[in-house]
Amino acid sequence: MLTKYIIKDKFLQYYNVWLPERKRIMDENEKDHTSIFIKKDGSPADDYVVRNWIGEFEEFLKVPLYPHALRHYYVTLLSKIGIPHQLIKEIVGWSDLSMVVLYDDQEAKDKEWSELDNLKKHLEK
Repeated sequence: MLTKYIIKDKFLQYYNVWLPERKRIMDENEKDHTSIFIKKDGSPADDYVVRNWIGEFEEFLKVPLYPHALRHYYVTLLSKIGIPHQLIKEIVGWSDLSMVVLYDDQEAKDKEWSELDNLKKHLEK
């Protein structure tokens, strides 16, 4: 439930805009299937179409993009906003905490270390 809730917050607003448009395309083309991503004729988008979309996103964003990068982005975002790694592991559904470390692309200099203040206080004693 936690995974669906957090992902939903980021995705749902776009999904809700897409659904009426998807329905319109499907109705106009008399298509009936459950694929979320569709072509202009209402048929399901295949790998080739999705790869073309990714290419268009890359041109627009001016950075390389691949679907797997979104996993890095998501885990890094959660870490940047202060979600503990143990909770990120649960949100993403991994069984091993080392996966969070692998996908969190922040460098040490980018992190705020609240524990560092505790260490400084201890050393000052």
